[in-house]
Amino acid sequence: MVAVAEGLGGTTFSVCPVDLDLVSDRKRYASRLARQSIRLLLLWGPAYFIVIATTIVLSQHLEWISNILPWNTQALCVTANYYRNNDNYSMATTYCDRALASSPNDVQAETLKARILFEQGNVQTALKYIEKILGKEPMNRNALELKATCLFVMNDINSLSNLVPITCEAEGAFASLELAAISHLKLNEYEVALSEIQRAQAFAHNAVEKSRAHLLQARILLRLHRYNEASENADKDLALGLDKGRAFLYRGEAKLALGNLNGALDDATCALRYYPYFGRIYKLRAEAFRQNGQINAANVARRLADYYASPPAANL
Repeated sequence: MVAVAEGLGGTTFSVCPVDLDLVSDRKRYASRLARQSIRLLLLWGPAYFIVIATTIVLSQHLEWISNILPWNTQALCVTANYYRNNDNYSMATTYCDRALASSPNDVQAETLKARILFEQGNVQTALKYIEKILGKEPMNRNALELKATCLFVMNDINSLSNLVPITCEAEGAFASLELAAISHLKLNEYEVALSEIQRAQAFAHNAVEKSRAHLLQARILLRLHRYNEASENADKDLALGLDKGRAFLYRGEAKLALGNLNGALDDATCALRYYPYFGRIYKLRAEAFRQNGQINAANVARRLADYYASPPAANL
């Protein structure tokens, strides 16, 4: 059968063929489905509501757990970590101290205490807790990585380098070697930095660590004027697709040094999609425009480079 509709000006026109039996079947099916849905809602609706409400209440009042179970160190640590993740270090410290009072030698509580102290800037005190943990568990990976971070912040490169062989045995070598490479890079010791990050690459077990290794290698190779290798590492990071902004920037800088002005401009444009307020990218554009004879465009890019002088992310 064909359905007919009233058109503009009173004319009629065919809309589409309609199977009335099919429509009737679908109506019956929809009615049956609606009745079943109502039954399910009446049976399980209250249960779902209770679960959701309980979850909301507990997430907002986690201290209730630790008050009910004051002897439970794990519950106290969970509560402390919740407040730590929400930057409420006063409450985090309170519950972490309660956990330590309950179990003075608990490694989980000691590690959490060290993290809270470190994040508040008390690096030396954090190190004391870390050393206490390592005295009991010399191969504790979390403690070793946190110790490496503390040494990096303290700029204690010698101690950081000595820590690397131990972290290798504990399968935490990547973080320590990466921090050592960054430390040497900041001291303009580029060959040592490159050696450290190349060692770290052997311990990169996931895409994030591999991406960080490629980007840091590209960054160091640019300082060493090894532009083709820097570009290759940027390409490898682009294939991973995790931090395309920095990869395009480093590759663009390598292309500029190799005389590929159009390629440098293309990469700078791509980098700006990820870091639109980073002056170093505009500086790259300014120099590429200048070498290409586009003085007006170079001046605009230079002004933007000066305006956005501060990087939006660390270690760019």
